[in-house]
Amino acid sequence: MISSRYRFCLGVVLPLLSLASLLAAAAAANGQREEEGVDATVCQLVHAPNRFNGKTVRVKALVESDMIEHTMLVDESCKSYGVSLWIPHDLDDNSEVKELRKALKEQWKPGAAKTRVLGVFRGTFSIEGKKRFLKVAKAEKIEVGAR
Repeated sequence: MISSRYRFCLGVVLPLLSLASLLAAAAAANGQREEEGVDATVCQLVHAPNRFNGKTVRVKALVESDMIEHTMLVDESCKSYGVSLWIPHDLDDNSEVKELRKALKEQWKPGAAKTRVLGVFRGTFSIEGKKRFLKVAKAEKIEVGAR
């Protein structure tokens, strides 16, 4: 005969352990997705900023800069709005960031061809009053093309 303790382990403890490991695996997968970021457009960030505030987002957008103090992510479907691009100095040696800065500088050289700079940026979105920022954690797929 099976003892009552053994039946308790089979009937209650083992299923709880299985459930706990399933929940741990789901939480790890969810954490990985959150770290990668939620896909968003510049227009979504501008029109529903509270929905994304403090969250990691991934944005594919055009980059425009005056090379002085304003670098913005913009979207052709809502041209009047943008999100400030904040690239922390610890990314200065990142190859994609170097490529981005080089492409933006090239646009300002005398006689330079009109180009568009496009990229995918992952980082933390934040709002301060009416200002919107993306603190970049990763820049990728930087593309330069003719306007």
